[in-house]
Amino acid sequence: DAPVKIAQLVRLLELAPSTSEAMRLVNQGAVKINGEKVPDLEYMLNVGTSGVIQVGKRRVAAFSLISS
Repeated sequence: DAPVKIAQLVRLLELAPSTSEAMRLVNQGAVKINGEKVPDLEYMLNVGTSGVIQVGKRRVAAFSLISS
């Protein structure tokens, strides 16, 4: 039930081919959660969080973090 880092979430949702590419996209300001730009790589999402993530203009996915 640990928080998930934003780069891991981008990779898990297959919105980037690798974690390093996901980190690069976050650093460039290309990642948004519910329409708001992710501020930095330290951004964490807690279990129970849900919403819409957008990477660039065309890659969009809905997500819901549930405990396993």
